[in-house]
Amino acid sequence: MSVEIIYDKCLNCGACYKHCPNDVIGWDGDKKRPVVAYQDECSHCGVCALECRHGAIRHTIPLACYDDITTMAPSVNQPEEFNWQKWL
Repeated sequence: MSVEIIYDKCLNCGACYKHCPNDVIGWDGDKKRPVVAYQDECSHCGVCALECRHGAIRHTIPLACYDDITTMAPSVNQPEEFNWQKWL
């Protein structure tokens, strides 16, 4: 599971629900609290964890995503020396 709500810390403010760009986090109207509704739709952006001011979101990135990250940003693998003069 990549997104988990820690209900002992959750104050049911709904910030994670309101800000999730993929609607992974839904709202349980009966219990009046956020729920992880569509785990498979998670893009691992981490917005839910960033928006939660109570530390109630545990967000983990699957190892399979790291291959995608290094492909999209090859400079992570091969950092080049910063040339500040080219920005003058």
